[in-house]
Formats: sequence, C-alpha cells, structure tokens
Amino acid sequence: MLAASVLAGQALTRDLEHQTAAYLYALPVTDKTWFTGKFVGTYLTVSALALFYPIGLFAAAYVQKTPLSPGELAGGFVKIVGQNVFLAVSVGYALTVFTRRMAGAYLAMFALGLYALLTQSYRDVVAADALLQLLDPFGIGIVTEAVERAGATTPDLGDTWLISRLLWLGLTFGLLTRAETRFSFEWFAARPAGKPADAESTDRPSSPLRPALMPSFTPPSHVQLLRQLTSLTAGELMSQVGFRLALLALLLATIGYALFYGQPDYLAEPLLPTTARMTALRQPLGLFIGLFLLVWTGELAFRERTTGFWVIYDTLPHPTYLTALAKLLTMLGVAVVLTPILFGVSVGMQLGNGKTPIEWPLYAEALLMDGLLRYGQLIALALFVSILTGNRFLAHAISASLLIVATFAPQLTWLRNPLWRYSFLPGSDRYSDLIGYGQFTPARPVFHELWWGVAVFMLILAIRNWPRGVAKPVAQRVRAWRMGVTWPYALALLTTIGWIADCAYHIGRNGYATDLANVPSTTVSPAKYQAQSGYTRPKQTRSELVTLVDGRQMPVNLTFYHPYNVDLFAKAIRAGLTYGERVFGPYPHAGLQLTETPSPQTNSQPTPARIALAESFGWTADRSSTDDVDYIYYRMMREVLTQWFPGQLSLTDGPGKPFLAEGVVEYLTAQALGQRYGRARLKSQLARYRTAYTRGRNEAIAPELSILETDAVYVGRDRAALVLTSIGQVWGDDNLTNFIGGFYRTAGKAGKPVTAAHFGAQLDRALPDSLRYLTTYLRQRVYFEFQIGRVSQLPNLVAVQIIGHKWQNGTVGERQETPMADYVPVVLLDANGRECYRTLILPSSGQQDEPISLPVVAGATEVIIDPLGAWGDGQADNRKRLVQRR
Repeated sequence: MLAASVLAGQALTRDLEHQTAAYLYALPVTDKTWFTGKFVGTYLTVSALALFYPIGLFAAAYVQKTPLSPGELAGGFVKIVGQNVFLAVSVGYALTVFTRRMAGAYLAMFALGLYALLTQSYRDVVAADALLQLLDPFGIGIVTEAVERAGATTPDLGDTWLISRLLWLGLTFGLLTRAETRFSFEWFAARPAGKPADAESTDRPSSPLRPALMPSFTPPSHVQLLRQLTSLTAGELMSQVGFRLALLALLLATIGYALFYGQPDYLAEPLLPTTARMTALRQPLGLFIGLFLLVWTGELAFRERTTGFWVIYDTLPHPTYLTALAKLLTMLGVAVVLTPILFGVSVGMQLGNGKTPIEWPLYAEALLMDGLLRYGQLIALALFVSILTGNRFLAHAISASLLIVATFAPQLTWLRNPLWRYSFLPGSDRYSDLIGYGQFTPARPVFHELWWGVAVFMLILAIRNWPRGVAKPVAQRVRAWRMGVTWPYALALLTTIGWIADCAYHIGRNGYATDLANVPSTTVSPAKYQAQSGYTRPKQTRSELVTLVDGRQMPVNLTFYHPYNVDLFAKAIRAGLTYGERVFGPYPHAGLQLTETPSPQTNSQPTPARIALAESFGWTADRSSTDDVDYIYYRMMREVLTQWFPGQLSLTDGPGKPFLAEGVVEYLTAQALGQRYGRARLKSQLARYRTAYTRGRNEAIAPELSILETDAVYVGRDRAALVLTSIGQVWGDDNLTNFIGGFYRTAGKAGKPVTAAHFGAQLDRALPDSLRYLTTYLRQRVYFEFQIGRVSQLPNLVAVQIIGHKWQNGTVGERQETPMADYVPVVLLDANGRECYRTLILPSSGQQDEPISLPVVAGATEVIIDPLGAWGDGQADNRKRLVQRR
C-alpha cells in the first residue's frame, strides 16, 4: 500500500521533475485520456507487484497441505487485494492531482502507514466492532473475523463486506471523478498558488542568508558557510507542504498513541500513564518516525537533482563536504524537534493524571538513547544508501525495507538471534519498572556505541562520495573514490573499523548477545526487587489473615512495587478462596503468596501456595472512573482456583491435561465472573475465549483433536470453556459446577492420577438420558451455526423461525453436516438488554418451516438465540432479530 501511493504520485509528477511535461503535454492526447492512462498504468503496475502475494500462497499450498484450492486463493486475491490496491492507488493519485506535487502522495503514504499501525495494534478491537468494520476502508477487521471463523474452510466475508466495499469504492470513484474534473495540462503544470514565479524571484534583493563568495577558504569561513547552507536547507525543507503535513500527522499520531497505546484488550479500564508506559510510545511510533526520517533524508539528498538546480549549485566554489554536512545537520535538527514533541505529550499526560511519579532519568535515557541518537543513526543510513544507489526511489525502497525488516525481525521464528539489528538496542521493548532492562542493561551502551560506529563509517563514505556534476555509474564512482583516498581519510576509516570491531568483541566476550528468551525473572530480596544487572527497586508488602471454611486463620501475603490496586487484589483473593472451597473443598495449603513480577510474562504452571502475576495484569489499571476492576477479579479467581491442583489432584500428563488443568478452571472462573458482574461481562469473557481459540486454530499446523484427546492449550482451555458453558446452559450451571466439584474431590481422595477420559465417562453417567448427547461436545469436533428468520408477533404469541446447522469436523478441517437434535437457549430481551424470558428449543434444520412459539412478554423488543455466543460460529447479527420497533 505504501508503494502504491508513491508510484501513483510519481506517475504524474515525474514529467515535471524531468522537465519533459511541455513536450509530452503537446502530444495529440487529451488531458482526460492522459489522466486515465496514467492511472490505469499505475494500477496495473502495483497489481503486478502484488502478484507476489498469491504466488507465495500457491507455493505454500504445495509445500504445506491446505484444504483451500489454488482457485480459492486466487479468488481471495481478486476480492481483497485487487480492490485494496485500487483504493490505495486512487487516494495517492487524487491527492497528487489536488496538490500538484509529490506532497499529496507522501501524505497518502504516511496516512496509510499510520492506518497500518493502528489496525495492527487494535486488530481484535476492529474485528469485534461492526461499526469499525464498516468504517475500515481496507476491510482488515472483516477479513480477520471471517478467516478466524472459517478455520480451514473457505472464509465467508458476509454482507458487511459487501456494504463496506460499496461504501468505500463509491467514495473512491467520487474522489477520482473530482480529480479527473480538476485535472488539465495547464492547471497541473502551473505553479501552485502562493509560490512566486522564478522570474519574480530574480528581482528580489539578495537575502543575508544566502552564502556569499569568500576571498579565502579558512576553517572559520567554512563554519560560517556551513551555518548559512544549513539555514537555507532547513528553510527549504520546512517550506514544503508535504513535510509540514507529515509532521502534523506525526504529532496527531503521538497524541493518539499516548491515549491508547499499551491498553491490553483484556482490560476494560485504561492504564495509568506511568513513565515506563509513556516512554514506550517510541515503540509503535518508531517505525513511523523512522520512515519519516528516511524518506525526507533521501528527498533532501536528491533535492538539487529533482529540481534541476544541480547544474548551478554544483558549480559553486564551496567544498562538497559542506553540502553533505548541511543536509545532515538539517535532518538532525528535525530529529531534535521530534524528541520534545514525544517528551511534551508524555509529561503532559502524567501531569494531567497526577497519580504517577515522573521519572526524569528514564525519560532522558529512553528519549535520547532510544530516540534522538537512534534517529541520527537512521539519518546516516538514509544518506549512505542515497549516495550508494544514486537513485531517489531505489534509495527509498532499500532504506525503508531495511528498517521494516529490522523492526519485525523478532517476530521471525527462523531468526536465531534478532539482537543484531542496526539502530535497535536490546531490551527496549521489554522494560520493566521492577528490573529495568534486565540483563540487557549493561549491554545497551555497548550496542549503542557499536551502531554509532557503523553510522560514522557510513557517513564517512557518504560525505567523501557525495555526487557533484553529472551523475556517474556506481563503478566509476568507486574508481574515483579509490583514486582519491588520502592518508587522513584512510586513517579515519581504519579507526572507525577498529571502533566497530572493539564493540563487537566486548559484546561477544561478555555474552551480551544472549537470546531474548533468557531475560531473567525478578529476584525478591527482603527489601527490594533485583535483576542480574544490579537494577533494584524497593518492594512493598501487605499481609492479611483470611478465615477459611474450617475456621482456621490463613496468612495471605502480597509483595508488589505498584500499590495502586493492591486492595482489589486482596479482595479478589478472598473471593477466590471462598468460591474454591465451595467447589473443591478445603484449601490444601498453609498460606498464599502473591508477587508482582516483571512484564512480559506468559502463563506459567501453578506453584503450591504461590502466585506470580506480571505488572501488566492489572497492577497499573486506572480506577478514576470505577471502584472495581473486573479483570483483577477474573485473574485472581483463576489463579486461586489452580491452587487446588498441585496439592490435591494428580493429573496424568498427555492428551486431555489442558482440559482438566485449565479448561475446567476457565469455565468456573467465567461463571464466577458472571455471577458478580452480570451476563454482559460473562459474554465478553466468552468472546475472548473464542478469539483465543480461533487464533490458535489458525496458527496450528497439527490437526485439531477433540477436547478430551488434545494436548493443545487453545483447544483444551479456550474451546473447552465455551463447550462447558454450552453444556451448563442446557443442563444448568449449578448442576455442572456441583458435578465438577464432586469429580475433583473424589479423584483427590482416591489419590490416583485422573485423565480427561475419566471426566467424560463420569459426566456421561451424571447427565439425564435426554442430555447425554452433550458429552459428544467433548469427544467430537462439532460446530454450530444459527440463524433467526421471520419473526411474527401475534396477539397471544411470538412466532419465530429459527434455523440451526450442526457439523462434525474431520482431522484436516473438512466439515460434514449431521442432523441436529440439540437444545439451545432462546431469550427475549427488553430495550435495555435485560432478559425477559428464557427457554430451551430445538432449532429447525431449514428443511421445514416450523416456527417456534414464544409467549408475549411486556417490554420484550428482541429475540436472540445462543445469547452468550457459546455455540454458534456464524455471524452474531444472524442470531438476533427485533420483535417490534423500539
């Protein structure tokens, strides 16, 4: 998409840059035909570049078995990529027409880049909101939801995709029509309003900023000339509309990320603006700022070439290195301006909140080492690539590709050690208030010296080879460079190489290049948190006595650094102990210790009497607008319930263990969450289970097995929570909870290892004869889809047509429809979303038109099947209908 914007702008402005517009516009071609031809050519070019996507998919289809045929892959390419390419090309093309310069294309490029960052950061939010899906011009949320819902089958994009396409394609055609009406040879070739003509500029008196010829070229005169050249270059850069627009977009992006960045999808409350969170803004904005600096550094390097002024400029009698230094200092000045923007927005957020201390040393380290100084290294890279290639667009492509690859290198599983990334410091994305940068703290200055050594080396090469006069091929420039090497220049190169080698030697000798996975966990001493690097933070403690069911007083200790929500954690622990003893029996340990640990932290195995919870899991949630944080209740309930397993229940390793160890606990936790906060909160928690399950299903390579047979966590935990909820909706949640408690207590007393098969057999015996089919939900891979058809309100009843489909999946994802004889809950809701009536029904298979009769309930406005979303895989909009207009 970024390339589409640049190519669209280049298609129209290249004739002006090469001063061939006067000749080409005089050809016997109308301006409208010219406009259409250029657009079609650009669209076909970008579409040809996008063909690498289906080629890669076709290759993957043969390397790895997939149920999708090449025809289905090609259809998805045409339906999704082809239309999105049209949108991207159209926006860049139209903005170039309106601005009559490349600024329009660059504005479109930066807008698309910002869009990509936002949609990737909040992909789950977009995929779950119908309005955001409709307002998404490229349909990322719709496609994500469809792919996750389809699994191994062909995705069905549904009606929302069609509506979104009609909306955005209509707006795009309108924008193109407006641009086509505005375009003409005379108007497009004319100088934009507000810019004086070249002839007028020659009549002006000379500006004091313009460098004058000096009678001598002494070092002081060089300094004065460098100052004048830098001022002229900076003024010319700031006068460009595209630069100002991109700078404004960056400012708006900074404010937006300051408000929303780092907000996890599992936490409804906002996070407190701690200094660590505010300085972490450099992570999502790093790619955007990097591309901004790389592009404009390249543009500045080729400025005289693109404007045709090089014929005069290169004849001026000043040294070549002054030109290079002036451009370098100008872009460094831009980087200096960007740093206070980040600093001001971040400190303003903290001062406005007033609940978190401002850590000035952390701001200095993060915004200087990871900010300003890193920006200088990227500017050096852009200058070097520009001089090496001698081609503006090739330089943009190479430098941007290097930055993108370095940014996303940690996500490449085949890359053994992603620490050797130019301009990136190890541990920058893993900062913790408890241990700082962990083991990477002493390594960061050494890596910083290493990358500055590489940057200085590239700057020496770039300044020495700065082009002057007629452009020459790379081979001729290399020969000229070799012939012009002097001993001071060679000494500078050798010194820089030695500098780089020394830093690399220290990194290897001290073991700084350790894999990211080896970042140490915190060590809790009697008075402080401490990491291997010696970074320490004082700890705080809180102790309480909790009265258990058997009457004994048990100590509960909390060790933490962030004190904001400690009372909620203590309250949730007490609730978890009460609920756990009601289900599983007496608490099996003598005490319980909760410790705040550094982020990031993945789910760990339960440890007897100890819970370790990362600082990102509710410790810094902002309670300004609420007295409670439901995620803290959910998380502590889950962690406390797992405390019964290490000491009381012996689980057999192998198939089905995730279900017994985690799936059952997730179901019980979700039920406790619903009892405390209502069905709306339970429904949102089940939606998170479904999202986690579909994500795991799409990422898995091995065939998916049933819940009782699998050792995959996304099935045994996330899907199991949904399936147990559906069983509880039919049999009764209280009945299922009592059965689970009895099963675990009996197994614990027996002292023998239990398996998931034992659970399934006991459940089959406990269920009534009419509901024993429910155990097939655990033993087989069954999926459902429901749809409410016509709804007719009669004087004494409400007739509702409900159609249901049931499939049984094979091992490679193929689905076979089976007869459906399963009970599913149907409810009537009032205008406020509260339940008015609930019943169990047997949906029709769609072969016959037999409506379900529901009573007329006063205030009921909507009928919905599967209200919690525990069954259906289809679109949620198909599972509800209005009974009457509200």
